[in-house]
Amino acid sequence: MPRGVPATRIPDPVLDGRAIGARIRRARKARKWTLEKLSTVSGLAVGTLSTFECGARVPSLIAAVRISRALGKSLSYLIDGRWSDAWAKRGSFGSGQQEG
Repeated sequence: MPRGVPATRIPDPVLDGRAIGARIRRARKARKWTLEKLSTVSGLAVGTLSTFECGARVPSLIAAVRISRALGKSLSYLIDGRWSDAWAKRGSFGSGQQEG
């Protein structure tokens, strides 16, 4: 990707920031978590998470992995809405993954 091109301008429908953000929000609300709780578990700032959820920015790979692990979802779920059974069988990663 050329330097200075915002992630939201990527012409790839798979990397639709609004769809990714909606899946993050849906998974967070399913756990009955606030943005503050997701921030604590993922290590990402509340403001950063908010920009992802509203679709203003697309998470970097590292941020997406941290969010998916915190929420107990596969990375493929965040990107394209598909759930990976193989990933789910491996269990959670890191501390705080299964907090309620």
